[in-house]
Amino acid sequence: MKLYHYNSKVLDSILTRDLQGVVTDKERKDGVDGAKFRGDMGPYFESVSFLLEPAPLDILGDIFDKDHHTWRSGNNLVEHVVELSGQNFYGWVIVEGPISMAFIDHVPWTENDLGKKLYFKSLKIGRKLFGESGSDYKSLVKALEKFPAGTTREAYRNLPKRKDYAKIKGMYAATVPHLMIYTKTPIEVASTQNVSVESYVETKPPSSKW
Repeated sequence: MKLYHYNSKVLDSILTRDLQGVVTDKERKDGVDGAKFRGDMGPYFESVSFLLEPAPLDILGDIFDKDHHTWRSGNNLVEHVVELSGQNFYGWVIVEGPISMAFIDHVPWTENDLGKKLYFKSLKIGRKLFGESGSDYKSLVKALEKFPAGTTREAYRNLPKRKDYAKIKGMYAATVPHLMIYTKTPIEVASTQNVSVESYVETKPPSSKW
């Protein structure tokens, strides 16, 4: 199973923030407390994120602002391809999948702790019931079979149509199904290639609009 990760430089392996050694004592405490409060499989600093398909680089330059940290037009990146079979991890969750998006769009968010706990508990149960979280490779393969080819492109293409576009357009993959892997060891990279974010509007010749 191939997954995709983007960075500004070539990496031999994808490391969690914990393995990079950049987690402060406060971040560690906050991460552990936050994971416990939300019922996550582990703290955020023990996770890495992957797209389920190659990023649709030919359209991202027109969807995001010119100062976006990753998807700005003309930005040079390295695409890292990971083969997940044989890798060591203790948990996974599909973020921005159908269950996550149903909660984001339709379940009211409250500012009190009780309301938040109920929200996260219900989300966790929903993900488990519908196969959007697990702890082993076999269940992950089954889960990703539910996402047909083109899902990533379609999700990015629909992003500007959302009412909350202005709020989320600075993020990396808001509303786009992607995978969080929880691990205590490096995720080895199978291959890399240099890529560039393009802009359809800027690269198409004027004659193409006639």
